[in-house]
Amino acid sequence: MNKVKDKKETLTKKSKIINKNKVKQEHERIYYFDNLKFLLILLVVIGHCVESVVNSSIYAKSIFIFIYTFHMPLFVFISGFFAKNSIKNNNKNKIVQYFILYISLYFFTEVINCIKTGVLSFSLFTTSAIQWYLLATCLWYIVSILTKNMNKKYLLIFSIFISLIIGYDKSINDFLVLSRTIVYYPFFLLGLMSNKEQIFKITDNKKNKYISILILIIYIFICIFLIDYIYKFRPLFTGRNPYSVLNSYESFGLFFRIITYIISFIIGLCIMCIVPNKKISISKLGSRTFAVYFLHNLIIKTIFLFDIKFKLYQLIIIGVLITFILSFKIFSKPFDMFLKVNFFNKNDDVC
Repeated sequence: MNKVKDKKETLTKKSKIINKNKVKQEHERIYYFDNLKFLLILLVVIGHCVESVVNSSIYAKSIFIFIYTFHMPLFVFISGFFAKNSIKNNNKNKIVQYFILYISLYFFTEVINCIKTGVLSFSLFTTSAIQWYLLATCLWYIVSILTKNMNKKYLLIFSIFISLIIGYDKSINDFLVLSRTIVYYPFFLLGLMSNKEQIFKITDNKKNKYISILILIIYIFICIFLIDYIYKFRPLFTGRNPYSVLNSYESFGLFFRIITYIISFIIGLCIMCIVPNKKISISKLGSRTFAVYFLHNLIIKTIFLFDIKFKLYQLIIIGVLITFILSFKIFSKPFDMFLKVNFFNKNDDVC
């Protein structure tokens, strides 16, 4: 009897250890996405800071185009990846939350613009400012819920086709941020279609990491030494411009968008491969990126109200400081509380 009892206790202990290791592995996988999100939001803030001097600094152009190559596609991919449960459960609550946040950020942005220009321009559903991402996310959720039973592979092909064709329509612009919503939707879909196992199979491979580092070094050199050529792609990397901005190359806009898609996909994948899949000093900060996203541009706009002439390195330092300061818990807590609010009945999924 004692032997049987001891055997059961041993099996129970082993089972607990196995379960504990599984929980630990799952927890470590979350750190990967936190690390990735922090890197991306840091680059977003730096990009918005250096944008003010891109016309006067060739190095600012290089930094700007490098960041814009992948940072939005990757953020959209992550949004799609974490939207699975909400889409599956027809979570209308997320749509309402993001729309309220969109209106709030739109209002604060316009107030600061009014202080600078003396003119209050209010057009709620037409915007080119940073809040576009919140409105686009609402639309991605709506479309994804309506099409959730469709074959995702065919939907991805169709969404890419539409995004390629839409560039020839000059009427598709910042209204309802339709251009960006359509152009970036394939990345949202890729996020919905991906799972952790697929991602870590690619990103944890050492060979892929070395290849990614090499590709990124080459691309950085291209952004520095061939900036006059690659900077021409800026209007397409932002996702909001029709092909007419390419002037005499408008007819070939479709092919240029394909090129930008390929570059964004490859560089984005390389960035994913070099991000550490473990807990590091910035991991905790990576769980607080929403506050940084919402507040950073308001701070940058406020700083620029004073019309101070900053040098490039100063703008980079400002971007880093803003990112780290806004990552403090005191700034993220109000947003965490708001995102837990359920505007519908208790049975609605809140995630």
